[in-house]
Amino acid sequence: TIVMAIKEGRTIYENLKKFIFYIFSCNTGELITVFTAIILQMPAPLTAILILGVDVGTDVLPAVALGLEPTEPGIMEKPPRNPKTKIINKNFIIRFLYIGILIGAIVVGTYLWSLYHYGWTWGENIPKNSFMHLKAATTAFSTLVIIQMFNAFNSKSENKSIFKLGFTSNMWLVWAIISSIIMVLFIVEVPFMQHYMKTIHLNLLDWTVVIISSLSILIIEEIRKLIANLYANRRIKKKIS
Repeated sequence: TIVMAIKEGRTIYENLKKFIFYIFSCNTGELITVFTAIILQMPAPLTAILILGVDVGTDVLPAVALGLEPTEPGIMEKPPRNPKTKIINKNFIIRFLYIGILIGAIVVGTYLWSLYHYGWTWGENIPKNSFMHLKAATTAFSTLVIIQMFNAFNSKSENKSIFKLGFTSNMWLVWAIISSIIMVLFIVEVPFMQHYMKTIHLNLLDWTVVIISSLSILIIEEIRKLIANLYANRRIKKKIS
């Protein structure tokens, strides 16, 4: 009974960290996107209603689902946690900031690609309701949502690869991501929602750029986890020897 209680307590603690990491990293990405556009004096990549759509429509479900993650393998092999240890410590802050900065950079990158692809030149003022701006803003919005779905998989573990944990180890998260993707498709592709959300249809090339750009956040984090695990294993071998 004591062992099971400790295991449950550790699982709840780790899931709380995953929830907070996901929310903080995604919101940092949104802030980076908005402030970068302001600093560079570019047309706004996200309107207020699109930001609201991200926060209310697609952030909530994956975050809640991460709180229902199953127990990570090897959780009982870890030494006891210091009761005074804070969830938001230095390493935690560095990790969610670097992910947030990457999210912001990728979203801004796809936004700039769309603007240039459809004829924008640097410094040119374009109306908010113009085809060019609607395309770029819709591309940025779609990228922000899809990249957050990949980041949800990143958030499943701080150091374990998603390919070891499995994409379907938490079906609540899978259904949350599917629901969020359906929601963004509804906002972007349904004429009724296009009118109210100020979005526009994305063609195959647009969606390809959105998906490939978003996938890069998962690849980058997988590489970081691989390097971190290799470094940790070397340190363990040195101590043993």
